[in-house]
Amino acid sequence: SCGRTKVPPCRRTQRARSALAIAGIVIGIVTVVLVASVLANARNQVALLFRDLGTENVFAFHLTGDPYVTPNEKEARRKPLKLAFVRDIARLGTAIRDVGAQVIVPTVSNGQVLVARARGNESDTVLVEGASPALFDIIGAEFTGGRPFTELEDREGAHVAVVGANLAKALFGSASPLGQTLTLAGDTYMVVGELAKRRGGFFGENRQDNVLTLPAGTVRNRFGEPERVVLYMRAKPGQRQECFRQAEAILRLLRKLPPTAENDFTLSTAEQIIATFDGLSARIGLVTVGLATVSLLIGAIGIANVMFISV
Repeated sequence: SCGRTKVPPCRRTQRARSALAIAGIVIGIVTVVLVASVLANARNQVALLFRDLGTENVFAFHLTGDPYVTPNEKEARRKPLKLAFVRDIARLGTAIRDVGAQVIVPTVSNGQVLVARARGNESDTVLVEGASPALFDIIGAEFTGGRPFTELEDREGAHVAVVGANLAKALFGSASPLGQTLTLAGDTYMVVGELAKRRGGFFGENRQDNVLTLPAGTVRNRFGEPERVVLYMRAKPGQRQECFRQAEAILRLLRKLPPTAENDFTLSTAEQIIATFDGLSARIGLVTVGLATVSLLIGAIGIANVMFISV
């Protein structure tokens, strides 16, 4: 159908069609490879993150999901866990070796964003948490210098702090933060410990590196009764499943739940959290593969069409 004067335009059209078809195939392949690589890397980082918190630990929280995320309307009505549960669980749990508590402090206090300041530097991305003295040992936190809190400091509400690796660099630069002071919400705290950079995280970022940790008793005195308390229960060797069952029974007892009532708290382990993330990654991967398959199919049809026209 193309005469001699039409040959160059036809060739140009065929070349354009071929280029578009090849581009579609390339985009499909690159999409699959890229997403697979990103998901694999994210999975490894998340696995490191939660395994770093202890493979023999059981975590308890009154909400489902991330303690920093706003809950849905149904879960928002749940009562928070109490710091006093630490002693009760340690006393009643025969398969539980240690119990620690992490208190999440809201980033906004009295209408103002919490800002940490020291030596003329400041950080408005600081995350403030409270910790019971045993928590650092339970999660295997590594210190580059200094020490964790003592029982006396927690009981007396002492103004001492442990800083994460990123926060220490932001406030004190290359100098050691140990023995230095910082201010937060008008109060002054002395740094007694510096944590090593944590392993794992979401896309290479571990928010624990930005945390300013205070004794749980200090947080309660300064910011009031905590509304977000995460309990960490370390099982005795080889008794994690029994630790899980005992933790559930004790928490139901402490929260006075009837036998037929559902749990109004969430118990999880590192493996469960990693498995949940694996399920989410698998669904994202299936969607990506589906989109890439459509792209490859369209590209294949385009190539077949160009070859048919050329022949």
